[in-house]
Amino acid sequence: MKKSLLKFIAYNLFVFLSLSAIAQSPGSENSSGNLETPDPAAPINDYIILMLVVGVLISFYMFKKKLNSIIK
Repeated sequence: MKKSLLKFIAYNLFVFLSLSAIAQSPGSENSSGNLETPDPAAPINDYIILMLVVGVLISFYMFKKKLNSIIK
């Protein structure tokens, strides 16, 4: 119990501290005082349906694999 709690705390500290370490630094200002133009957004909307289908297929595969290991 103590060992799993220690692993849980260590994992959470690592995740939360690493997230703050990669925070975006402020951009440089141009002559008008505005920040630089941001990078264009990633076109993730094109693949949402495909990602959902792949996720459902992987979950069915994992469920079937676990069910077979329980039965045997």
